[in-house]
Order: sequence, then structure tokens, then C-alpha cells
Amino acid sequence: MSLVKTTCITLVVLSLLAYPSCKKQETPAGAPGMAGAAQKAKMAFVADGFIVHPQQVSNKIVSQGRLAANELVNIQPEINGKITRLHITEGAAVTKGTLLVKLDDADILAQMQKVTAQRQLQVTTEQRQKKLLDINGISRQEYDLTLTQIKSYDADLEILKVQLEKTEIKAPFSGIIGLRNVSEGAVVSPSTVITTLQQVNPLKLEFSVPEKYFADIKKGQGIRCAFAGLPDTILGNIYVINPGIDAATGTLQAKAKINNPSNRLSPGQFANVEILLSAKPRAMLIPSQCVIPGTRFKQVATYKAGEVQMKQVTTGNRTESEVEIVSGLNFGDTVLVTGIMQARDKGKVQLKQIVNAPSGNTTK
Repeated sequence: MSLVKTTCITLVVLSLLAYPSCKKQETPAGAPGMAGAAQKAKMAFVADGFIVHPQQVSNKIVSQGRLAANELVNIQPEINGKITRLHITEGAAVTKGTLLVKLDDADILAQMQKVTAQRQLQVTTEQRQKKLLDINGISRQEYDLTLTQIKSYDADLEILKVQLEKTEIKAPFSGIIGLRNVSEGAVVSPSTVITTLQQVNPLKLEFSVPEKYFADIKKGQGIRCAFAGLPDTILGNIYVINPGIDAATGTLQAKAKINNPSNRLSPGQFANVEILLSAKPRAMLIPSQCVIPGTRFKQVATYKAGEVQMKQVTTGNRTESEVEIVSGLNFGDTVLVTGIMQARDKGKVQLKQIVNAPSGNTTK
């Protein structure tokens, strides 16, 4: 028993002596981890910068639009009739006044012959009655009745002439014939669309711009258009502007004329439109990726003395790669163009290079 008791006391003493030693070993092991986390928190991320400087730019408004025929009409008859001749070639160019369709006019010609004969009879009667009237052989009333009958036949002939003209359908303007919907020999009515005629030189370009540009759009203003499949841009001029804003969309509707002498363009074609405004000699443009959109405002991350400074900005016009800053920045500010997702206000940042340095990339 004495041996067991002595052994137990010895084990307890050894355990107490070992505890401080273990505690000392744990503390150094944990210290480097805490120091590493603190060091990591203070590490700066690397980013490229862009120095804001004044640029002379041609201000423009970017929009989209579609081409429409300068003139478009459905070729339809004004009267019922049977097509006797069809002078229509689909896709062919025709000039104003070209005969396109001829309707059967036999009935109208027969009526004209009948009325002409009746009129001639009344003319002969009038000549005979005139002699009798001179010698008081008939009353003035009887003679006037004959004159009235002649005038009535003249009116009937005029009506028939108009009907005869309507049997010939001519091109109202020069243009391109569309698809044909009927064949020769078909019986048509005023509701029948025989074909279409479009004037494609010049073309109309219909587009809209946000209402904030209402004061910037003027009649006669130049525009520049880009079309899919065409390497060059096409110029045009605004010829009409809707005086009112579309309440549903908040946009201003306008139309421009586009010359199309070689028929490279077609009605319905989509266009990217640039409306050319006056030039700004000191515009503030930065790369589009620098702007951080938000629910209430937009921000830009700037660099100053190794720290990030987040600045609220107001943007203006855009190009394909740049955006205009209206307020929030000053000339000479350095904005971050990379590492933007890591940027936090007053966070550390190391500037690797200035992407728009005059003599190449400059490290800071």
C-alpha cells in the first residue's frame, strides 16, 4: 500500500511539472498565425491607374434606329375589274407614271359610245331648235331643256373618262416593285393588294433619344450610322423631330434622311446611330470599367498616397470604351482600372503602372 501511494504521489507531481511546459509550447505555436493574419490584413493589393486629364472630344448621342422606305404604297385598284395586262416584274425599278396594271375597259368604252351618240343627237336637235327659236317657232323653255340635256351627257362622259382612267394603274412615284400577289386574268376589287411600291433612295431612318437630350437635337443636324455587313459609316441629316415626348417611353422621336444611290441599304435594316453634337474642349473621360454602378449612385476608386479613396460620380455621354464624368472627379486624379473588386475606401493599394502615361507605362 505504501508503494502504491508513493507511486501515485510521484505521478501527480510529474503532471504538475509538465503542465507549464506544455503551455509555453502552445503559445509560440499560436503567435505566428495571429501575426500572419494581421500582416495579411495590412497587405496592399496591386492595381493599374489612369490619370484623369482634359480631352477634346466631339460630343455625340448614341442610339439605335431602323430604316424605312422614303415612300411606300400598296398598289390597289380603285374600281372592280378583271386584269387584262400585268406589267409587273418583282424587284424591278420603275419610274413615275409607268403603267403597272390594265383592267378590262370594254364596258366603259361601250357606255361612252352610247352617251356620245345620245349627245350628238341632242346637239343636232339643239341646232334645229335654235333656228326655230329665232323665228319664235318654239318656246325658250323647250330650247333650254335641250341644252340641259347636252350638258348632262357631257357630265356623263366626264364620269366615264374618269372610270376609264382608273382601269390603268400607274406608278405614283419612282421606286422598286415588291412581291406580286395576283396574276393576269384575276378579278380584283379596291381591297385587293396587287403589289407594293417602295422608294428606297433616299431612305428614312427612324430613331429615338432620351428626353434629357431634347434641347440638343436640332433639325438639319448631322448623324452617322453603322450597319451590319457594311465596313464604312453612312452620313445623314435629321429632317423632322416630333415636338412632343413619348410619355410611355420618355423618349424623343426623330427621323433622318439617308442617301442610298447604290441600293446597299434596305428598309427595315437596323442601324447604330450617332448624333453629332458640338465639341467639348475639356471633357473628362475615363475607361468604362472604372465606374462601379450602385442602386443609388455610381462610384469610382481613386488612388492617393497608397490608399483607396472611393468617390461618388455623375456620368454623362458614353463611347464604346469610355464614359464622361460630369462631376465627382478632378483633373489630375488617378482612378483604378484594375483590381476594382478589391477596392475598399481607405484600403491599401500599390500602384503598378499608369496605363495612359505619355511616355509609356509608369510605375508608382
